[in-house]
Amino acid sequence: MQRSGENGVDWRKKLFVLNRSFHRDIGYFCVGLILIYAISGIAVNHIDSWNPSYVITRSEQAVSDLPTNPESDEFEKALSQKLGITTSFRSRVRDTQEEIIFFYEGSRVVWNETKQQAYVETTEKRPGLFFANYLHLNKAKRVWTYVADVFAILLIYLSLSGLFMVKGANGFGRRGWVLVIAGLVIPLAFYFLYV
Repeated sequence: MQRSGENGVDWRKKLFVLNRSFHRDIGYFCVGLILIYAISGIAVNHIDSWNPSYVITRSEQAVSDLPTNPESDEFEKALSQKLGITTSFRSRVRDTQEEIIFFYEGSRVVWNETKQQAYVETTEKRPGLFFANYLHLNKAKRVWTYVADVFAILLIYLSLSGLFMVKGANGFGRRGWVLVIAGLVIPLAFYFLYV
């Protein structure tokens, strides 16, 4: 017959093992999402230096032998052919007396009638990063909002369950709480210094 003290220790051991198992499996499950959010977070943090979702290229080119009316369909077709634009035409708008802007899927062309010059701006999605930023910034809305909420809950669980993963001198009761407080001090310091 077990004493109550032994019974309590046995119950705590089982809970400890169960927590480790859940922590491990949820950690594996979250690896893909953690990488997406972390990589995207680094990219978006530097939005002042670059566009994290798109590669934008600009060029200018003199173009001759075009139809005389720049607001006609024939002119647009000839211009896009000479510039090598193969994406679909969206619309055109006269911006100034000298300039007309032609909008294509993924690019735009500013045509200067006086200079007979085309200024081309092309926008392409950054491979991988566009998708990561699309998810991280929740552009998809609806269903992804729930996925992101579940992911946030799992991260909360991972951070709290991690507090009880290690026993002894390296556990939460000895040195772990010091590191937790240090981790909390950093955002609090930024809040009081910069907000």
